[in-house]
Parts: sequence; C-alpha cells; structure tokens
Amino acid sequence: MMKIDTVSIAEILEEFLKKVAQDILKLDAASDKEENAFWQVFFLYKEELSRIFDFLSRVDSRCSRLKIIHGRLGSGEYMNFGGRNQFQEVIRDLTKAYRDFKSDLIAKLSTLHDDEKERLNEAYHTLKEECFWSCIANCAVLLESRLLKILKQSNTEFLKTKNKQFRFGFGELVDIYLNNKHEFNNCIPQKHDHVLKLLNKYRIFSVHAKQVTIDQNEADALFNLTLIFIFDPKCVVAK
Repeated sequence: MMKIDTVSIAEILEEFLKKVAQDILKLDAASDKEENAFWQVFFLYKEELSRIFDFLSRVDSRCSRLKIIHGRLGSGEYMNFGGRNQFQEVIRDLTKAYRDFKSDLIAKLSTLHDDEKERLNEAYHTLKEECFWSCIANCAVLLESRLLKILKQSNTEFLKTKNKQFRFGFGELVDIYLNNKHEFNNCIPQKHDHVLKLLNKYRIFSVHAKQVTIDQNEADALFNLTLIFIFDPKCVVAK
C-alpha cells in the first residue's frame, strides 16, 4: 500500500479531483491503450481515496458525505464509454461536497504543529494496517506532545518545579495535570480526563502486547478520542 500524507491531503484533494475530471474529458480522443492506462491508475487511487475520506470523516463528521458519494464508484461499471458520464457526475459531486466544508476542514487541520502532523499520519497509517498497538503508541506520543504544549502555555513556572528541562513521559504529564488542575486553571475540559487516563493505561498495556490483546474497535475508539482532544478549540495551542 502506498503510504500517503493523510493530514495534508485536504489541501490537495480538490486539485486531484480536478485532474481526474480533466483526464476523463481527454478519453474521448484517447487510444484504447491510453484509456486502459487511465483506468488502471484510477483504481489504484480508489482505495487510497477511500482511506482519505475515512480519515477526513473522523476529523469532521460532515465528510461522511464523501464516503457515501465515493461508494457510488463501484468496481467496474465505469469501464466503458456509456458509464463515463455517470463517472463524471460522481467526480463533480465529490468536488462540490468537499467545497461545502473545505475551509472549515483546512482551518482545523492547520492547528496541528509539524511534529503532531507526522505523528497523526503514523497513527492513522498503523491503524489501517491493523498494527493496533503501534497506533496506540503513536496516539500517546501525539497527546504527550500536545499536553506538554498546553501545560507550558498555562503555567510554565509550575511545570518547571517538576522538571526544569520539561522532560516528562506521558504518564507523568497526565498525573501532573490531573493532580494539579488548579495550578493550570482547569485549562483542559473535564470531558477529556478519561481520554488521558484511558490512553495512558493502554500505552502501558502496549509494553506487554503479548499478554494483552487489543481489537479494531478499541483502537478505533482510542484514535477517535485522540482526534476529539487535539481538535477541541480549548486544547489548541498557537504555533
């Protein structure tokens, strides 16, 4: 499977859809060999588009519309001239649906710091590859990075009393915040307390992966809870 930058894809998705639409228009004058080459390339991208739309729907539930429209592409019914018009219609609908929330989606993704983008990409990639413990580990590192930024922004001096170099593990940061909320002005919404506790517990389990099992539903839930945390406006840290 081609490994893609799922976080940055929102910025290039519309350009990709435009290119597909333009290539379809060229098919009327294409040779059989050129047309076959186009369809081969498209169906290679079809699976990746499915993953992209799945990721985006986790970031913003409105993107579920993209998954529904994408499902209309089917498997092979567009391989002939008669189905081409319908195929173009699907591409137009994808583009239009994406434009409806593109600005909000990109604004949300733009709040991520570079290190967080890299870790989020890796977490999603390992989730889809069913490397669930690796996904949990990446989610923990992602939240550790964001949590440290939040606490430093809220009360740097208090955090320095714990470690002047700000060298903390995820579990340490979780304990420092949950046991000293007043020092940080309760800066993180209370609803996220369980996410921090749960992810830290699973992170510990991941060290003993052979003794503890994890399934798709658990990994999906923890990944989605991680997204809810990092995209909560109250948990965003200015770059």
